[in-house]
Amino acid sequence: VIFSKDEHSSIYGAPPYNRGVFAKITGGRENRMTLMAAWVDGEDVGLGDRWWVKPVKPALRELLEAGVLASRAGLQKDAEGNWDVVGDATEGALVLAGMRVGFTREQAEEQGYVHLEEIPFSSETRRMAVYYRLPGGHTAVFAKGAPPVILDASRWLKRNGEISPLDDSTRQAVLAAAENFAARGLRILAVAYKPVRTVEEEAFADLVFLGLVAVADPPRAEVPAAIAEARSAGVRTVMVTGDHPATARAIAEQTGLAEPGAEVVTGSELAAMERADLVARVGRVNIFARVSPKQKLDIVEALKERNEIVAMTGDGVNDAPALKRADIGIAMGREGTAVARETADIILADDNFATIVRAVRQGRVIFDNIQKFIQYLFSCNLSEIILIFLAIILGLPVPLLVLQILWLNLVTDVFPALALGWEPPEGNVMRRPPRDPAQGLLTGRLQLGILLEGILLAAGPLAAYVYALSAMDGTGVARTVVFLSLSFAQLFHVFNIRRFDRFGIDRSLLDNRQLVGALFLTVSLQLMAVYLPALNAVLRTVPPGGAEWLLVVLAAGGPVALAQIVRRHIRYA
Repeated sequence: VIFSKDEHSSIYGAPPYNRGVFAKITGGRENRMTLMAAWVDGEDVGLGDRWWVKPVKPALRELLEAGVLASRAGLQKDAEGNWDVVGDATEGALVLAGMRVGFTREQAEEQGYVHLEEIPFSSETRRMAVYYRLPGGHTAVFAKGAPPVILDASRWLKRNGEISPLDDSTRQAVLAAAENFAARGLRILAVAYKPVRTVEEEAFADLVFLGLVAVADPPRAEVPAAIAEARSAGVRTVMVTGDHPATARAIAEQTGLAEPGAEVVTGSELAAMERADLVARVGRVNIFARVSPKQKLDIVEALKERNEIVAMTGDGVNDAPALKRADIGIAMGREGTAVARETADIILADDNFATIVRAVRQGRVIFDNIQKFIQYLFSCNLSEIILIFLAIILGLPVPLLVLQILWLNLVTDVFPALALGWEPPEGNVMRRPPRDPAQGLLTGRLQLGILLEGILLAAGPLAAYVYALSAMDGTGVARTVVFLSLSFAQLFHVFNIRRFDRFGIDRSLLDNRQLVGALFLTVSLQLMAVYLPALNAVLRTVPPGGAEWLLVVLAAGGPVALAQIVRRHIRYA
């Protein structure tokens, strides 16, 4: 689901003394926007399910037609017959609503509307306008944008088919309606128009105000749980948006990103802040609204000044600088622009914020399993070295022959170690603080664990070897006992390794069928090594009897139990 453009394909987390941060939660919404309400003819108009099948007020129809002409988004059907937006999702909801009442740009152009010129939308101006020559030969400009911006550019109001001056009380009523829509988590666009003589005439002056449209883009159902899971993992989620502050707060409350009444910092407030104030504020504020592209970059840099590890999500051209500056830039694969995708480190194929959290989870699982692989392989190999070294120091015959050591390395060590790569997640994998990214795989505590486990795994077989040399018949039997003791001690040790906080024989073992298969295969090969005459001759082993097996069980089980006790008292993994 996540494509990485370089080798850093997993997000492992941030320093334990800091927090990881997702800045801007692109991918948290369904991107299936729906027209929910409008303000037209001086009143709020609620739009329920299939509102277009009922008679539509002429003023609402005119508002939608002007909004469609002032938009550049398009529609196309997906494989299931649903309409997908090509372009801006908010515009797409407006275009879809226009289509519902029987008006599209394509139909308008067939009827004689001629597109003349366009003033594109920008996050700085928060408005756009399109000039059209109308079928009757006249020219008009259609504008839309943020309500305060379009209101400031409007001089007239169209109500009940009549044009009258736009007075202060009506302006306040429009802004109050916009605040009400925003508090419900809706995105608001204001729409206006005016006749012009030429395209050189100023578009954003003396406009005729038509009304507001309010669009809903509900959060994905899985986003609240994803944000909560990220929080439990020490990863803070910050919303950085160009939406109205009330809209941003409502969405943050719906998704659990912030508590009701949480502080919202706007772009105008950011512009007035000193750098030190900004660095302090980003440490406690999770919602930033009406921000410019430059301010997105400032927020990312301020978070990095606080030694945070920042993952920035984005989809637009304007997000590119912040994506580049973040430690991990994440672009949307479906809705993202080519510039955003080229700038980002990671491309999110399904545009789903919850997928990022799953990637954090999987990254931690992969890191854990790499450490388990290393700890198991190193401790097993070290035990063989210690066993042979101590036997030489004590003046004993060599406990393992060359082919026996090779057999242990190829059979006992390799298969279980490889199978540890399929280990399911630890129960607390997303309840641990992030790790220090400067910390290597072989930490000091892990090295201590490898050393202690290597000593313990060698101690039991060595004791069994000493006893077998004195109490049993010949060196061959003693070597067979140490060969089996060490191999089974290493096999049992897998259950120490596979779980950090407990012995690993539990229900989760069945989730790793590769490990179950590796254990079955290894035990079978070990039995063949001591009971098949052909392998007896090659490996110099002898078939063990009951006394030998009892000694093997004690010599293999004792060190594993001691290793589990040590692990419970010293957390080195």
